[in-house]
Amino acid sequence: MNVIVLDTITGQKIESEQTHFKDYDIWWWTEGNGGCDCNRAMMFTDDIDDAMEAQMREANPELKEHQSYCYGEKRFLVVAVDPMPKSYTLLDFNDGYSDSILTKFGII
Repeated sequence: MNVIVLDTITGQKIESEQTHFKDYDIWWWTEGNGGCDCNRAMMFTDDIDDAMEAQMREANPELKEHQSYCYGEKRFLVVAVDPMPKSYTLLDFNDGYSDSILTKFGII
């Protein structure tokens, strides 16, 4: 299953088959760690992930170095899945993202 993720800020798309995420299953993408920006960010450049980490730490200075918060569901959308598993839609892969971002990028 090839999952294509869009960075809604830069417009860059990455295919899971081109990353170490190529063998991850449906559950990981829809309900597991792949369902939020924390892990989806790692598909892109280290600069993107590092900038998001720095932004999170600036907003939360109480965090110790080994601590973190989830980035949430705000930036990285699954825009295609090939083949799309039966009984799934792109909404299942983007659960938790706001209706406004889902509408803006044609998911709903």
